[in-house]
Amino acid sequence: MPVTKAWAKSNPNAIFEAEPEKQGPWCTPRSAIDNDRWLQCFFKDKEINPSDPGVIEASAGKIGMAGTQSYMGFLQFRLELPSYESVVAAPMETPVPKPPDLQMLMAYEMAAQTQREHLPQVISYMQRLPKDLAITFVTSLVRRDNSVLLDPALSAWTDKNATLLSMVMSLA
Repeated sequence: MPVTKAWAKSNPNAIFEAEPEKQGPWCTPRSAIDNDRWLQCFFKDKEINPSDPGVIEASAGKIGMAGTQSYMGFLQFRLELPSYESVVAAPMETPVPKPPDLQMLMAYEMAAQTQREHLPQVISYMQRLPKDLAITFVTSLVRRDNSVLLDPALSAWTDKNATLLSMVMSLA
């Protein structure tokens, strides 16, 4: 899920947690992916409630309590984000999150939800975030659907940001 990707990127120390002294679950890349898949299956058609005791207990059994608290806190952030629908309806009026963690989560969420017909509106919104997060958005979007590279709205954005993109690509 986009929220899991954003959480892992924001909290690498949680993903690469040291093995606990007392035997039990702890967060590793494999257990984090397992937890993500479980959440996707269990909450297929509904929102995940990060304060549900059953969800917390099940996640703690997969990634440990420290990882679960970190993840559920990040999931709570997701509830504070503007909706995809509000971004599409009013890209220049929809509020932009202030905390950097929420901005990163917004970039991943928009990349996961963007439909090609709404690309101009979403790009208009994403241009209001810091440039590095716009690149995170575009990279994630293209990985999901590389046919968007041919879209005129994305071509116009990449033309305006060619220098920044080449600098980032040279660092990769």
